[in-house]
Amino acid sequence: MSATLRARLQSVLYSDSAAIRVSLQPYGLVWQTRCLHCRTRLYLQDSGDIISHATLEHIVPQSWFNNMRILNALTLSFSDANDPRNLSIACARCNHTKGITHDPFPDHARSRQVILDLLQLRATMLSLQPTRHDLQRSLKASRPVKKARNRKPT
Repeated sequence: MSATLRARLQSVLYSDSAAIRVSLQPYGLVWQTRCLHCRTRLYLQDSGDIISHATLEHIVPQSWFNNMRILNALTLSFSDANDPRNLSIACARCNHTKGITHDPFPDHARSRQVILDLLQLRATMLSLQPTRHDLQRSLKASRPVKKARNRKPT
């Protein structure tokens, strides 16, 4: 498995609110998540190595990113196929089925609707950690506002 694929799998795991740590023999502590489509349990190691039949799912197929007309019709908030909002974990069976039933047909309304529904499902699972900038901004907003002192004229 390439380092790039391993890193993408890890980024999906770390942003997936359904992913939990479980003990699985003989591996020890591993990540357990569920297939985006059928909700089957899937297991991955911390390193991103796959234990079960997990695959990296590009919800909007990579090939669709070459067609601006399709992307404009979908009104996506991202423009990169490898954006974390477009990546999920799926079992090999579901990923393959989606790949032959919906991915090759970007002009079909049903294919687009399936993709949009999956994006919405992924959005509900997404739990991005706040950035340092977000934390600083929220701390600043929670500080009490200092009142200006009225000086007595002398």
